[in-house]
Amino acid sequence: MHDIWMKPLAGDDVAVARALAALQRLAPQIGLELNLGKCELIPAAGGASIFDRDLFPPLGAVGQPHNITLVTNGDFELLGAPIGSAAWCDVHTQERSAKAQLLLDELALLDDPQIALRLLRNCASYGRLVFSARVAEFGSHSEALADFDARVRACFDAFTGLRPSDTQWRRAALAVRNGGLGLRCIGHHAAAAFVASRSATVARCTQLDPAHTWDGDRPTSATAAAVRNLNAVFPASTHINPLVPVNLSQQKLSMALEDVDVSRMLDPAAGLLDTRGRAHLRLVHEPGAGAWLLAMPSYAIGNAIAAPQFVTLLRRRLGMTVFDHESNCTLCAGVMDAFGDHALVCSCGGDRTVRHNLLRDLMLRWAKAAGHAAVTEKQGLLPPRPFLGAAWENGTAGADAHGRSEARRPADVFLPSWSGGRPAAVDLAVTSGLQAGLQAVSASNGAAATERYADRKRSYLNTAAQCADAGLTFVPCIFEAEGGIGREARALLSTLARDAARLTSEEASLRGQLALQSLSVCLQRANALAIAHRAPGSAPPVSAPLAAARDQLRFAAAARFPAAIPLAVPIPPATPAGAAAAAPPFTPVPVVVTSPVACGSFSCSPPALCATPLSGAAPAAAAAPAAPPPPVGGTSSATPPDDDPHMCSV
Repeated sequence: MHDIWMKPLAGDDVAVARALAALQRLAPQIGLELNLGKCELIPAAGGASIFDRDLFPPLGAVGQPHNITLVTNGDFELLGAPIGSAAWCDVHTQERSAKAQLLLDELALLDDPQIALRLLRNCASYGRLVFSARVAEFGSHSEALADFDARVRACFDAFTGLRPSDTQWRRAALAVRNGGLGLRCIGHHAAAAFVASRSATVARCTQLDPAHTWDGDRPTSATAAAVRNLNAVFPASTHINPLVPVNLSQQKLSMALEDVDVSRMLDPAAGLLDTRGRAHLRLVHEPGAGAWLLAMPSYAIGNAIAAPQFVTLLRRRLGMTVFDHESNCTLCAGVMDAFGDHALVCSCGGDRTVRHNLLRDLMLRWAKAAGHAAVTEKQGLLPPRPFLGAAWENGTAGADAHGRSEARRPADVFLPSWSGGRPAAVDLAVTSGLQAGLQAVSASNGAAATERYADRKRSYLNTAAQCADAGLTFVPCIFEAEGGIGREARALLSTLARDAARLTSEEASLRGQLALQSLSVCLQRANALAIAHRAPGSAPPVSAPLAAARDQLRFAAAARFPAAIPLAVPIPPATPAGAAAAAPPFTPVPVVVTSPVACGSFSCSPPALCATPLSGAAPAAAAAPAAPPPPVGGTSSATPPDDDPHMCSV
């Protein structure tokens, strides 16, 4: 019965009066009472209408409690939609905007920007006024819509502390799948909303009123104005015909608008972005690159991101600089760019290894949740190459100078039963399309970085072919540092999601989204920490896990090259929590090598001067250790050695 009271009564004066009388008679029988003070009588012709007033209860002006309000100026609200003059529609939308301001003010005070952004996107921005944009005539409330967009932007500035430029804010207004934050501007999409609504209802309007017609061909109509607005943006090949209703949903029209926006940003002739900026926009546009923004910000499920890290990630997402200026990396003395790109590929400090191992362990969890008896770093999958003298039989330096079979570990995650019943070796890696040598390629193809690195994974040491000969399916699972995932990785997650769904009776798509979001959050958290460790002027403490990771890198480097190469001495142990860090003896140790070698805290190429703090006397030349320590989650031997010390291969 509640819905009956919300529906309007329409018809001639006799029919409306009769229906009103029936409601007054029947309502008390079910314990209800018709409040005449909240009823409105709206003549179709306004003040010029002629009808029998004696058919109705007393009629009066607005505010008279027991009288039906008579509206003769044509300005009224119907089911939440403003109908009437442009001034009335603008006032109505302004009032809705003012009500939303109460929520925006509260969001601006939140200490957690991850939660604030999620609430802003889902509850307090575009969705608050999209109904008004659909039902009010296009152009009748443009100022109110623009005012609301400004309120949303001010709220974002308040809880993030960021002040993006107009170009950067246009990126924030893109959908997450298009590389933005999902904070659509209602003013920009108002024409799409009105045209889609007008087109979807024209048939029903004709049923109610046979004289009703589509008015897109009338230049002065709001429909024609909205179509002109869209055609001014769309390419000529996709122009809308104003003479007939549009057979497109609002979602498709808005997506088409965003496609034009993205294309304009990527156009070199427009001059909005440089090569690095265009490459970055391509990369954040890749599948999966925005999954961390859609994850539920919960510590209970491991998807929460600390506020400083989240703001850093927002800066990168919008193409804002992270630092004020370029400087030297605090760990490798390389150039730390203002965007923080170097931090994601820096080979020193152990951050890449930590990031790799976190992703590997998380992938293991999702594989086990899908019912697979998965293990990490399984040994003995491939036979070792015969070792002849100081090199393998093919003349290349191996990953283990002792010829142990576990040196060939192509599986970061090993799945005993995969496609066709064959086991699978999943090799995880993170690469970056923002490396100097890939920026130009990434600016035209965002998938180039993951595709190239997957090919390199397959071809390095003939890993894919050797796995096939051993009865293994080799699966390169490549992530791009901005969050995009390669084709093989997407297929892997999709299969795991289907396997898990069979066990839990959940939707496979939901399981896939949860897995992708958790991996994406893990990747982005590690990226933010790597940037923080390299902030200009900072000297990040060496925690126990990080010290262990550095030790592992040093031993891996010692085993990768002939023992005659001098290596740096071990790095100092981690300072216990709460203890004052004593200044270790510091002596520059010349290290002359014939091949690149990681020395724990630097990656030195010949000739080089390694300024590593010493924990003891420096030997003239340290030989390779007799046996590496037990792995703490070391890297897969299927990973190619980097020719470029700043290339990101985990």
